[in-house]
Amino acid sequence: MIKQDWELLKEIRKVKKLSEEEQQEYWTNKFDKLDSSDDLKIRNSFKALKEGNYITAFWADNIPYHLNLTNKGVSYNHFISRIRSHNYIMKWIFGIIATVTGAVIGAIIISKLGF
Repeated sequence: MIKQDWELLKEIRKVKKLSEEEQQEYWTNKFDKLDSSDDLKIRNSFKALKEGNYITAFWADNIPYHLNLTNKGVSYNHFISRIRSHNYIMKWIFGIIATVTGAVIGAIIISKLGF
């Protein structure tokens, strides 16, 4: 998936938390504000997500009318969000490793210089 498709998948996940009526209003407003170039891009992303079996989409009045995440779409979002939620732990671990490594290298340099 390209970044644009991933961003749309995240957006769909966010919008799915709204009521059916709010979802329709959201997509109507979104498509109304797009120029022809952006309209083509978002439609291509919807197509890629549908072909990749991340979503099911039925269209009415030229906007997504009934839109659902498939199990693959939910799992992909869940997997990515879990990785990102653990990102701070990885930064913390690498920070400790860098600190310990710096301390060891510093100790070696000081001992070699005879301080």
